[in-house]
Amino acid sequence: MALLGHVARLTLHTAASESTIGSLEAVGFSSSSSHDGRTPCTDGQILVSIDGNGTAPASLTYYAPSLQSVGDRLAAAGVVFEGTKMTELSVKGPGALTLKIISASASDMEERSGEDNHVLGYLDALVVPVDDASAAAEWAQKCGFFIIEASTIGTPMVDVTDGLIKISFREQAVRAPYLHYTADIDADWCAVVRDALGDACRIMGDTPSAPELVQLTIADALVIMVTPDEF
Repeated sequence: MALLGHVARLTLHTAASESTIGSLEAVGFSSSSSHDGRTPCTDGQILVSIDGNGTAPASLTYYAPSLQSVGDRLAAAGVVFEGTKMTELSVKGPGALTLKIISASASDMEERSGEDNHVLGYLDALVVPVDDASAAAEWAQKCGFFIIEASTIGTPMVDVTDGLIKISFREQAVRAPYLHYTADIDADWCAVVRDALGDACRIMGDTPSAPELVQLTIADALVIMVTPDEF
């Protein structure tokens, strides 16, 4: 088990739940019935929860069988958290990343299928823009993550994982975390995604047939970046 819990979900905080769900479904996600004001979604590679109780940057929610155990281990590692070990723990991470740890129930024990998104392709990582990627990785290791890869070529970055989700800390202007996918992008692919999302799809590159980057804005909740899989 990862230090923080058995299951991790990217939680999208939005005032436009229906638009958010519709946009995700248009780019390869499927949704399930809502529960307690939250709608679970997945594309096989990442578990997502749509929270319609207000807007905020996307956060990570972990579901743990024992908040007491998680709190004790975070305290021992020197990780600052708020909340109580009886209800919910909240951890402020690097950049705009926030972690929530809540008690797990049987309905929370969903597993990813591992299949690629049939529209967006392969999920590279949840990207967290930070001022200092190395310092962010040091914090992540205290929370049970381990380093997969680090690079100082171009944009300094450190990729970490806890077995449940991969996070890429990249030295960029701090903003909300976003998802990065790689896909087989061509003119036909761009046409399909543009038809699905309209102006929320921004295609960047020298030629329409070979874009270098596609930015998808999912309502007010999330940005998804897609680059060519050979890029």
